[in-house]
Formats: sequence, structure tokens, C-alpha cells
Amino acid sequence: MMLNSRKITAFLMFLSMGFHACKQLEKDSPQPTYPDLNIYLTRFEEEARSRSYDVDLSEVLAVYSDQIIVEGKSYCGYGYSNYSGTGTRRIVISKSASCRWLDRSDIERENLFFHE
Repeated sequence: MMLNSRKITAFLMFLSMGFHACKQLEKDSPQPTYPDLNIYLTRFEEEARSRSYDVDLSEVLAVYSDQIIVEGKSYCGYGYSNYSGTGTRRIVISKSASCRWLDRSDIERENLFFHE
């Protein structure tokens, strides 16, 4: 019986070391880098100006969110003209895996951002 308990103890120690190694790999893995959304605000102003439109987006807040749900529907990007009744204009881009923001090309990101 002592032999079986040694095997079980050794097996549990092995599992514990493997679990610890996986957790360490997760800690060491670089977090994805999300570009500053103000880049797209600036580009939008420049594009508007090049078409003789004068827009001031200095008070528009552009932020990331883990998920965007409005009225029960999920979105990859959403533009608010009156965020939570505060009068603030806000553009929100989802980090949700299903939206694939980091997989999009720069022009695809710009397209979604400009749409919002």
C-alpha cells in the first residue's frame, strides 16, 4: 500500500509543477498592444479638413471596452453622441475576441473607427 501512496504523491507533485509552469508562462506572455485610439480621431479630423469640413473632435473621448452591449445587442464599435446623458461624445471599440480588433489591418481599424 505504501508503494501506491508514493506513486500518487509523485503524480500529484508532477501535476502541481506542470500547473505552476503553465501559470508562469501566462505571466511571461506579452499582453496584446492596442493602439492609441486618438490616432484615428486625428486622422478623421485631417480627412474632414481635406474635404473642406471643419470638425472639432477635441472633446470626443475614444476608449476600449472588453465588450459593448447596447439594448441587448453586441457591437464591435459604438459611437455615442450623448454618453449616459452627460452630453459627452464617446467612441467605444470592443476588445472582444469575436471583434478581432488586433487582427484587423490598420485601414480596417480606421474604417470601423470612422464609421462610429
